[in-house]
Formats: sequence, C-alpha cells, structure tokens
Amino acid sequence: MRAIATLICALAVLGWSADTRAEKLVVGLSSTTVHITSNFTGADLTLFGAIERDHTTKNRLAAYDVVIVLRGPDQSIVARRKEWFFGIWVNRRSRVFKTVPAFYEVVANRPMDDMLTEEFRKEKQIGIDAVDLGPVPWTEEVFGEPEAFKSAFLRLKTDSGLYRDYQTGVSFLSANLFRAKLILPENIPVGRFAVSVYLLSDGEMLERKDQTLTITKSGFESTITNLATNHALFYGLGTVALALFTGWVGGVVFRRD
Repeated sequence: MRAIATLICALAVLGWSADTRAEKLVVGLSSTTVHITSNFTGADLTLFGAIERDHTTKNRLAAYDVVIVLRGPDQSIVARRKEWFFGIWVNRRSRVFKTVPAFYEVVANRPMDDMLTEEFRKEKQIGIDAVDLGPVPWTEEVFGEPEAFKSAFLRLKTDSGLYRDYQTGVSFLSANLFRAKLILPENIPVGRFAVSVYLLSDGEMLERKDQTLTITKSGFESTITNLATNHALFYGLGTVALALFTGWVGGVVFRRD
C-alpha cells in the first residue's frame, strides 16, 4: 500500500513537471556597465533575446509577447506641495515615498493593456501607473491627499525623463528572436539597476529573466565624487583653498594701478 502511494506521488510530480514545462528565455545586454563622464549625453543599450523550445514544449495558439522593465536604484524621495501662505508660496504638506526607483523604464512589443491584466501589472509593477510607491502614512489618510501626491510625483518623474514608457520598444526579428532598445537619459542616476525580461503568451507569463546593469561615474567626476563622499574634510579644505587662490588670481589680474 505504501509502495502504491509512493508511485502515485511520483507520477503526479512527473505529470506536473511535464505540463508546466515551458520555453526557456536567453537574453543578453550590449553592455552591463555604463560609465558617465563629463561629456555624457545619454546612452542607448540593446538587449537581444532568444526563446528556446524543444520537443517537450507544447504548441501555443497565441504569439509571444515580451515586456522589459529597467528600474533602480531604490531610494526615499520627499514630495512637497506648495501652498499660498500670507502672500508667498511655501512648502506646506509633504509625503515621503520610501524605496521607490529613481529611474524606471518599461518597453514592450505592443500596448500592455492588450496583453496584460491590471492585476498582473500591479503585482509585477509593470507600467508607470503600477509602480509601488509604498504604503500611505496614517496622517495622510486622515489629513492629506495621497492620490494627489502620487499623481504629482509620477508626473514630475515623467516630465524629467526619469520615468519612461515605450510600448513599441521591442521588435521580433523572427518568431523566437527579439531585440529591444533601452534609452538612458543624460540625467540618469548612478547605481545598480535591475533589468527584468518577461516572456508571455496570451496573457500568461512563461518565463522571466533578470540581469544587473551598473551605471557609474568615471574620470575626473568619479575622483571628485569619491573625494567628497569618503574624504569630506580634505574635499572641504581643497574647495576653500581653490576659492582663495581663484580670488587672489582675479585680484592680481584685474588690479588697477
């Protein structure tokens, strides 16, 4: 009896594995590290992907869809609201958004509303409107306007080019090969970014692959940043000395006899 139960469990596991066997996704970035220098004006990265199938992969009636999300680094950001107060505009109410991406970009091969449900997009944070900005503090639930702060935050991020939505950025080269273009603006922050590639068919997620992209400063900018961050005292003394020297040189050059 025990042997029969074991055999039934083994067959169930094998059957489950066979039914859920799906395609494999292979992706690669044209570069995994981007260096920012003094003449940096942005960069374009190319992501190539291949969908691997074998004799065990079941045939699908719907075509493949691909969605790519580039996000990071996470940080806390304060959004403030200006209000008219005694004749001047001042910052009054504010909200802190914790662990939100400083940069967010999503690209797809067609409009996401045509291939993804709203529940799936919110669960995976796919789309600018689906980015999780954290829980609403109780003080805002009572006194504030959380939706107004969220809308303003997303609008400012979008206007600055740090939140981007390209729903035609993925192109299929063949039935199983695709290419995507990721656009990095000149004001992109430095840090580690996550690149998530979703393979879907008829609204069902078949595979997900994650990669890491690093954006760092190099050259003179990197030296100054490192000095200011790790050696603040020497950086401050050097700045003061440079200012005094510049003032002395200016006085000598423009001195009137």
